[in-house]
Parts: sequence; structure tokens; C-alpha cells
Amino acid sequence: MQASRVNRILVVEDDEHLVELLKFHLRAEGYEVLVALNGRAGVESARAQSPDLVLLDLMMPEMDGYEVLRQLRDSYRTRYLPVIVVTARSQTSDRVHGLESGANDYVSKPYVFAELLLRIRNLLNWTRDNRDMNPLTGLPGNVCIEKEVTRRLETGERFGFLYVDVNNFKAYNDHYGYARGDMVIRETASLMGSILQEMGRESHFLGHIGGDDFVILTDADVVEEMGERLLQAYAQTVPHLYDPEDRARGYIEVSNRKDEMERFPFLTLTVAAIASDQFATTHAAELSVRAAELKSHGKTKRDNVLVTERRRAQDLAERKVG
Repeated sequence: MQASRVNRILVVEDDEHLVELLKFHLRAEGYEVLVALNGRAGVESARAQSPDLVLLDLMMPEMDGYEVLRQLRDSYRTRYLPVIVVTARSQTSDRVHGLESGANDYVSKPYVFAELLLRIRNLLNWTRDNRDMNPLTGLPGNVCIEKEVTRRLETGERFGFLYVDVNNFKAYNDHYGYARGDMVIRETASLMGSILQEMGRESHFLGHIGGDDFVILTDADVVEEMGERLLQAYAQTVPHLYDPEDRARGYIEVSNRKDEMERFPFLTLTVAAIASDQFATTHAAELSVRAAELKSHGKTKRDNVLVTERRRAQDLAERKVG
């Protein structure tokens, strides 16, 4: 796997002795450390060097921490930069004011370095994961999906992997417009979330790869059951996504590249389902490729379809016999 990038921490602090202590502890944890000895230099450094997190003292010369926060939040380049503010232990009002001004967290002086490092690590993890959330569905995106699959593979956990793809979505989008298309994606995500909740397993994970592609992780022993339930629920939901005249007709008409009207059937799902122990792999990408192969096989069919290694083998055997 590709080595992860070193996180850069910008320390904005006028106490040079404390800066040296911070540099020592942060570098020992593997962080790259940038330093600004006053608020004005802190704003300039944040804009110019794009750190991953700012550790900001509130009481500084030239520009205090509140003004630093205001300027960081006013600029598109630093608006979402995670900031931990530093206050004296007794200054509760300062802590509250700092959080109201846009800080994400705070620590008190004197530092307990173990706590500070934990807060930094937690905020970096939270920020990375939330940046990866799909803006349309609010679901975890590719980074979080790979991270979760990798975690399960590394622990040797036996789990189920479902790759879910919406068929005929482009035609729907072209016919009804992007707003209705976005509604379909949200409805699909909501439907999957409801089924996961109904099945009540702690191991469930739902991610949005992008567009009309999703990933579900669950227990290996229920992976096919979950796929079947999803297909049944989707088949019941889809007719309500169409206008009455199209629903009565059973199809929509969309102009193709030859400027000819072409008929498209209703939305369906192709679900590729794999149990992690069905083949030897230690890498999330290998599992994704295997699921994509199954999905491609399933998309040759017109209806809602669940494709597994077993069902694919049966299809291939029937073709040979035929």
C-alpha cells in the first residue's frame, strides 16, 4: 500500500520554550511541525503552507487567537482547517469564546502532552473521515470504505462485501433532470440504511463510492440474505419514482446519441455479493476488483439481480451446456 502522507501541525505560540517542547513531542509522534511566534505570522503560515491542523494560543502579541480564528474562517483556503485552541486552565470564558469563534477543540495550559496528542490524533481522524463523506448522501466515501475493508482484512475478520449498482440511472437522469436523479440516489441510500437497521447487526457499514455505486459490509453469513432483501425492497420502491404516465407505460423514452427516441426500462439494482473467505486476499483493491467482475456479469441481465460466486459459476455452466 502507498505510504500515508505525514500530517503537518502548525503551532501558533509566542512562548518559545513551550514551542520547543511541543516540537519535541509532536515530532516524536511522527508529525511535521511548522511554527509561528505570533498571530499575524500564524495566519500567513496557514494560508501559505496548508497545514493539516493548527494548535493556536489565544493570548499572543500583534494579533490574538480570536482574530486569528476569524481570519482563518473568513478565507476559503483555511475555512475548514481544524484548530485546537489553547487557554489558561481557569479561563472558562476564553474556552467558550474560542469554540464560538470556530475552534474545533481546546486544551488547557499547562499541557498534559498525552491528552494533547490524543486530541490532535482524534481531530485529524475525524476531519479526514468527514472530508470523505459524500455530499449528496452523507455516507462515507472511498477513503473510508478502503480503510474499513482493510481493517477487517488485517484482523482476519470474516465478513460480507456487497457492491451495489443502480441500472438505467443515466436514462432516468436525462429524462427527469438532475434534481430527480439526486433524489433517486438519496432514496437508494436511505433504503439500504433502513434494511441494515432492520437486520440489526453491529458489523454493518454503508459507503457511497460515488454516482450510483455503493458498498455494504456485513457479516458473511447474511450477505446473500441482505442482497435479496435489498432487491425486494427496491423493486417495490422504484415504481413510485416515476410519473404516472411513465409508470403506466412501464418505461421512459430518452433521446440517444443518434437523436432517436430510445426506450429504457425502470431502474433496477445489480448487487454483487462476496464473503471475504471465498478467495485469498489481503488487499481491499483485490476484493473490489472481484466484486466489480461479478457486477459486470450481473449487468448483462435486465432485472434486479444478486450475483455471487456460486450463481456466476452456475450461469457459466449452463451456458456451456447450452
